[in-house]
Amino acid sequence: MNALKSAGFSGALCECINEIRKAIFESEEGSDKLLIIMRGLPGSGKSTKARKLQEELGGEIFSTDDYPGLYETDDDGKLRMSFEKDDDGMTPIIKAHMWNQQRAREAMEKGVSPVIIDNTNVQKWEAKPYVDAAKENGYNIAVEESDSEWKFDVEELGKRNAHGVPVSAIKKMLDRWETDGWDELTGKRSQKLYCYSARDFADEMFENGWTNDTLPKNVACIEICSTEDELENLGEDFASEDGPWFLEGEDFGDLPDNVLKVSFDDILDSVEVIRDGKFSKGITPEQAKRIVKFIDKNIDKDFYIHCHAGLSRSQAVVQYILDTYPNHNWEVRSDNPPDPGLINQRVLAMLKNVS
Repeated sequence: MNALKSAGFSGALCECINEIRKAIFESEEGSDKLLIIMRGLPGSGKSTKARKLQEELGGEIFSTDDYPGLYETDDDGKLRMSFEKDDDGMTPIIKAHMWNQQRAREAMEKGVSPVIIDNTNVQKWEAKPYVDAAKENGYNIAVEESDSEWKFDVEELGKRNAHGVPVSAIKKMLDRWETDGWDELTGKRSQKLYCYSARDFADEMFENGWTNDTLPKNVACIEICSTEDELENLGEDFASEDGPWFLEGEDFGDLPDNVLKVSFDDILDSVEVIRDGKFSKGITPEQAKRIVKFIDKNIDKDFYIHCHAGLSRSQAVVQYILDTYPNHNWEVRSDNPPDPGLINQRVLAMLKNVS
């Protein structure tokens, strides 16, 4: 990541490149071929991002805008799209899309990778011919949007786009902009990002038959327990419901590599506080670093995370993953999604500060 930043790439683009690299080299299907579908309104910086991706990853860019005769120069010397029909009644834009789809398909048949489609792709049907060709030829598929601050500011887009697309046309495109269903179109696997109370997590382990020896390799578990002082403060009943449930020692062996156990208390404003004459200890920078490192190492797995109640410390970890790895198709528990009012904001801030 740091090498990419030093080369002039933005943080968001660095994350994009690293996620695409993982798609290339760690594909579940075993393929190292990749189709990148760019999305963005005219003037949003979509083509700039496509060129930077090509600069880092190689491959070829295919854009409908490159079709000869699609644009013409008006009396003011500005580029405008041509709408003149040919003898068959076809406009240049229709022929341009057919032309671009055909040459992208031919590139995929030859194994070019990545193939980058630099079109607006406002709706899924526009990208489908490329997706179909990718699936037929064993390609992985990534969808990348423009990440400029003005990507949905139609007045700014009207000023910035290179092909003279008027604001009125951009507004219509924005009205048609589709946000849902892209993962289903591309077949991108969803990843579980499940948060539990300690008791519910134990039930989940029992139901799945998980132990140190049977935990699947595609699952990563983070157990956040309370400190011994805190458990003593709160009593035996609290301690019996706190965990951890993955045990280690002479009778149990070592923890699996895909399990992390940390102990800190639900404190919002300091590392240590005294309650009833005993210390309660919050997350430390060292613990935050362990969590961040564990997440990064296991980022392509399903995550199961718990703290005592499943609402504050563990949900802070869930929110960190959502914020830090937005290109993954995360599936959170519908009956226990992160609640900003309950998340331990100190834990969330600490994780972000050390990453």
